Amino acid sequence: MTYFNIVIQINPVSCRVNNKYSQISFLPSDANIHNNIKHFMYRNLISLMVRWWPNLRIQFLVGTLILLNSGCSYDFEVDSFYEVPEPENQASIEVENFLDGIVLTTSGVFVYKFEGNGVHDFWEVIFYIDDKPYYSKKAYWAQFPVNIEDLSEGQHILKLEYTFSSNSGSLGDFFGDESLTNIREYNFIVDQN
Repeated sequence: MTYFNIVIQINPVSCRVNNKYSQISFLPSDANIHNNIKHFMYRNLISLMVRWWPNLRIQFLVGTLILLNSGCSYDFEVDSFYEVPEPENQASIEVENFLDGIVLTTSGVFVYKFEGNGVHDFWEVIFYIDDKPYYSKKAYWAQFPVNIEDLSEGQHILKLEYTFSSNSGSLGDFFGDESLTNIREYNFIVDQN
């Protein structure tokens, strides 16, 4: 086994690096100070790697053989799993002053409100009129417009697709990757006469 003993001596006149195998000297004013030290260290690092490489290779091969032949295995047990129950859907959304079958003669602004019963967190609601996305919001309650000038006369469907947390207790729910989606529909009639 080889040990390196590196001693660096600095005085006003010269700088000397001593090693069992190598010795370099230079003056502080020498422009190649950095290159000399770099070359010295690189040469010794290469010789160290060449001496130690066969030992590391043998140790790696022996360790790999031991690991492969040890026959380690792990059996999942039923007790290690937590069966997440199907979450109960306790959320609802209501639109104030917008009843099923309402007749709209003018455009209007309506208010929706999400109720999660203290269990579910609201994420988003998307409004569709006749299955075309119309409006979206990410608030528990807000106003939304219904512009009848953009609609033809007759019967239409307002669909609210709202997404909220499942509150199932799973990891997906904990990290915000699991949600439930409900749909609420209202039929309405546009009469512009």
